[in-house]
Amino acid sequence: MLKSALFTLGFALLLGVEATSWAQQSPAVSAEVEAVRRQEAVIKLRQKLAEAREAQMKGEYQNASQLYEQAYAHVLVLGPDLIPEGQQVIDGLVAVRLQLAKQAQNSRDLRTAKIHIDRAFKVAPRDEVVIAFKRANDAMIAEQRGSVPSQEMQARVPDWQEEQLNVQTHVQDGILLYKYGKYEQAEEVLRQAVLDDPNNLAAFHYLNLVKEAMNDQEMKKREESTKTAMVSVSKAWNPPETGDQLPQPNPYARSRLINTSPSRQRIMDKLDRFVLPEVQFEGLPLGEVIRILDEMAVTIDPDNEGLNFIVNSYIDAPTAPQATFIDPATGESMQLPPPEPINLKDEVIVYLTPALKNVRLADVLDAVIKVADRPIKYSIEDYAIIFTQKTPEPIQLFSRTFKVDPNTF
Repeated sequence: MLKSALFTLGFALLLGVEATSWAQQSPAVSAEVEAVRRQEAVIKLRQKLAEAREAQMKGEYQNASQLYEQAYAHVLVLGPDLIPEGQQVIDGLVAVRLQLAKQAQNSRDLRTAKIHIDRAFKVAPRDEVVIAFKRANDAMIAEQRGSVPSQEMQARVPDWQEEQLNVQTHVQDGILLYKYGKYEQAEEVLRQAVLDDPNNLAAFHYLNLVKEAMNDQEMKKREESTKTAMVSVSKAWNPPETGDQLPQPNPYARSRLINTSPSRQRIMDKLDRFVLPEVQFEGLPLGEVIRILDEMAVTIDPDNEGLNFIVNSYIDAPTAPQATFIDPATGESMQLPPPEPINLKDEVIVYLTPALKNVRLADVLDAVIKVADRPIKYSIEDYAIIFTQKTPEPIQLFSRTFKVDPNTF
């Protein structure tokens, strides 16, 4: 206990000695600190003044105004009459504020101009230019009174603009949903936009489009259900088809296609698919024409196979009765003499002019047999296309039944 009391007493005496010495040194230390602080303020003042002048020369009046305000704060600390730069800062601040006021006046924003003028008047209340500028601006505000909204309403403009932007965003969302067929979601978003802004024509327009699209969907659903019901009724009224009960229906009775061998079908398919860009024969023999067509078919065929062509100059014995004609002198029926065989390759000349363009190979073959100077024909077999001489065909006989009125006779 004794040691503790002694320690406390010594510590108190030590604090008293330190406090006494600090109190003795405080005036000198305070003066030195104040000198350092003022020197620092002068340096910062000159720095801000230089930056403000540079911004003012560049025409950056808003930035220059802020820099002059920072420099003026240091002037207030140092005293405007104690430093030579004080009046320079005041003059620069007033000039920049008046320049900003002029810009606001040109934009018909007299309230903003008043803010700048009031600040310049507070800094230099005896400046005649500032006083004259203030009187002129106050006069313009008085003349404008009653023709501009109040300051309270103008303060609410940013909120209204934000509301308008939100409504426009809702409208754009509804348009996007409408384009992608999300009609229910689009209706909900556009309906909210209409509630927020009843004067938004775009929201009303697309809301009507959404409703029309939804109505069309419901109409199509109802039409589909009606047709389905009608089909069910028609099926119930139709008699049962006995043909479906056959063990194996006849496939040839269900198609109008010509059934032939696969080889002939491939040849006919190539004749239909191969399209020749341009074909012209100016008095060429049939053999040369077939050689040219063979080369063109190989070029067009993706498999480089082409087609097989055969020229048969021999005449087969007729299996049907030979053609007959009536002798005009005697009136008797006589048979035509059988045609003589000819060399089709060399003696048949083809004149195909002017040129045919973008035609099928099948059409070219039909044109060749029509423009040849001798009657020829071609047939399609399983292995090739065969050209032969066309012989006179017998006259075809037809049976006809006529209905007449018996009272006429």
